Amino acid sequence: MKVFNVFEKLIVSLSTVGLLLQGINVIFGVRLVSGLAPLSESTVIVVKIALVLGGAYPMLALINRIFKNTFEKIGEKFGIN
Repeated sequence: MKVFNVFEKLIVSLSTVGLLLQGINVIFGVRLVSGLAPLSESTVIVVKIALVLGGAYPMLALINRIFKNTFEKIGEKFGIN
């Protein structure tokens, strides 16, 4: 779990730095890092991820409802509640 916590902090830090660099580029027109994707392209990627996850969670709830008994039997067999 410690590894995932460190990974989480690394991802959040990189995201914050990237957003800060994009903000400086958009507001002041100063490009501190060359090769950085434009803000509009990054926004489109984030929206696409949000749409996929927005559809994945209801689908997961539906799968859990349909296969609830099967999952419980498998869980009992492997000792997972």
